[in-house]
Amino acid sequence: MMTLGIFEVLADDGEKYHARTVTVRCTRCGSVAERTYASVQTFRSKSCQHCPRRLAKQAIVELLRERGPLIRRHIERLLPAAHARKTANLVAILAELVEAGEIVRFHPMGWSRTWMYDATHR
Repeated sequence: MMTLGIFEVLADDGEKYHARTVTVRCTRCGSVAERTYASVQTFRSKSCQHCPRRLAKQAIVELLRERGPLIRRHIERLLPAAHARKTANLVAILAELVEAGEIVRFHPMGWSRTWMYDATHR
């Protein structure tokens, strides 16, 4: 496997010049994407466009595994500032994690207004 900057090249179509596309995996967050070879070769950033959201998801799941069931407000307070900048973004990330089955959402002890989140696997 060849590494270009922060990307690990998984597949290369072998075309020439601007038509050459490669399938790459980010070494920081693990997301897989198809990009042009030129954009990968000249990429100078320390993270890809998917890193912030993916790392926030990983941080939320780890937090729930460590602390147990929490409400959204507590998750927001316990996360580092880099992962919880906007409440709307956090709500969307929690919804994606529930859909993916990584966390569960439930009402504790019959409360009807409060949702709690917990990791599915410990």
